[in-house]
Amino acid sequence: MSAESVETIISRAMSEPSFADLLFSEPDQAIAGYDLTAEEVANLRALPRADFDVLAGAGPDERRSFGSALNISETSMHVRR
Repeated sequence: MSAESVETIISRAMSEPSFADLLFSEPDQAIAGYDLTAEEVANLRALPRADFDVLAGAGPDERRSFGSALNISETSMHVRR
């Protein structure tokens, strides 16, 4: 279930700029209430904004590589505009 939560967080951050801002400025507030493992929380907290911004504009291959690092699926990382 927690991998699904990471997918939701990343997808939401990619489609809602205000949530992305919150995720990088106040990560604990942004991820509160999500079912995450300690490792997933650490990975999300450690994610550099610049890397996320590159991901948001990346193609499927780059997203797949990024998703593997965070244990999330490629399908969840399609930018929804």
